[in-house]
Amino acid sequence: MARHDLEFQLNYSILLEEMQMTLMGRIDRLFVTAQLFLGCATVFDAMPTWLTGGFVSLLAIFQVVYQFGARSMEAKIHRGTYLGIRRKLANLTDEELDRALVEAQGNDSSVSGSLTNPAWVAAARQMGLPVTDQQWRFSLLERAAAFFAGNLPRPA
Repeated sequence: MARHDLEFQLNYSILLEEMQMTLMGRIDRLFVTAQLFLGCATVFDAMPTWLTGGFVSLLAIFQVVYQFGARSMEAKIHRGTYLGIRRKLANLTDEELDRALVEAQGNDSSVSGSLTNPAWVAAARQMGLPVTDQQWRFSLLERAAAFFAGNLPRPA
């Protein structure tokens, strides 16, 4: 693989992990805030107990199954790995960079598919690569995920 492609892959991976970290962290905080709000609503008898209890249980189930906070922390660790490679980039040969990327990608976190296209476009823009009109067309889910992940690329 050419040096330019390896550097693009590195930048793409950093952006993708950063977006995953931000999105999962925000979802986790949203769920915790909703649980606190619903807990207060139960205590102050603002809503029927069965309804607030049902919502709290549903939110707790989602948190246990999807573990948004843990996924955010995992993405933060992997982003740190990629940033470490970027710091050493000038001193790495193409082979060493390729080996470092393969090793880092072997431990990658599972990332939401709705973030892949926006992260690719953001990495391409960051490196000054051309982006076609078709690549700028994000689905509604991709647009929402990238927005909440804090990195919705926009055409210049």
